[in-house]
Amino acid sequence: KMIDMYVKYATTLFEEYRGLVKYWLTFNEINSTLLMLSAFGNNVTDDKVYQHAYQKLHYQFVASARAVKIAHALDPNYVVGNMICGIVDYPLTPDPKDILANRHMWEKNIFYCGDVQAKGKYPTYAKRLWNEHNVHLDITEQDRKDLLEGKVDIYTFSYYMSNIITTHEVKDNVGGNFAAGVKHPYLKYSEWGWATDPDGLPSVSY
Repeated sequence: KMIDMYVKYATTLFEEYRGLVKYWLTFNEINSTLLMLSAFGNNVTDDKVYQHAYQKLHYQFVASARAVKIAHALDPNYVVGNMICGIVDYPLTPDPKDILANRHMWEKNIFYCGDVQAKGKYPTYAKRLWNEHNVHLDITEQDRKDLLEGKVDIYTFSYYMSNIITTHEVKDNVGGNFAAGVKHPYLKYSEWGWATDPDGLPSVSY
């Protein structure tokens, strides 16, 4: 029901501002649904929470894709994009376990939402993410068709700071506004507890 409501809302905006607005983003920081489960000191383990989160995201992906299709049908000049919260992660050490943990964090928090919206299908590693928490998506063939036909035109993201990922126990931690975890030894931190890291900006853009 929410998908239909969103499509109606988006259609109204596309029609109302046709000729006035060219660039559109379907959902702001859509990946925050997953990001908040493991970032900023959180460590949610309840499978039911993950089931809800991934299912909610799927409905958003379908809503976004249908909105993209409508926008292109109404005005070929419309440019519609996604929007990712780009929190960059680095491995603390060259330990292969840290490298792999960092890769998995990128796949869940950044790549998952970006890949579905930009490529129009779920990536191969999605099965690993779902299996980790026994997630079973309610997904139809029409959904898959919509995702493929409603790929976004541009990939956009916000960028605030970077984080450290490690499998080792470390005592030097950071805490602040939406910031927690291991402190980066080579970066300075703001009063909010955010790492000042301009070099991380190009990293999130793939």
